[in-house]
Amino acid sequence: MNVIVQVPLPDDLKSAIDRQVAAGHARSDCDFLIEAARLYAEELDEDQDLWSIAQAGTADAEAGRFILIETEADAEALYERTMAQTRANLAADKTRVAYRLVGQANGQVNRILTDGARKFGIVASGR
Repeated sequence: MNVIVQVPLPDDLKSAIDRQVAAGHARSDCDFLIEAARLYAEELDEDQDLWSIAQAGTADAEAGRFILIETEADAEALYERTMAQTRANLAADKTRVAYRLVGQANGQVNRILTDGARKFGIVASGR
């Protein structure tokens, strides 16, 4: 549903919009304003997301859930722990993907065998 909204614009803003339309950045002043409103709404949503992340980080710090990095060795140890966890996560994902692919392949093989048996009039024994 489209809603028509009439908004008085200052002359300088209307001129700026007209310049953007004339430059081909929008098909019309209406399209320009729709895109501007959409971008502004997205920006506000992103700001809210960042605020939520910042609040969560502050709560974690206040609860003592943080790692203090004071030396190069601390940074290297954190890097190694992070990489080890990432490798473990990737390995687990690869295993899940491999099982899924094997299952799909088995299903395809079974369909091919069943279709072939039907084609040649072979009756398979029940399993």
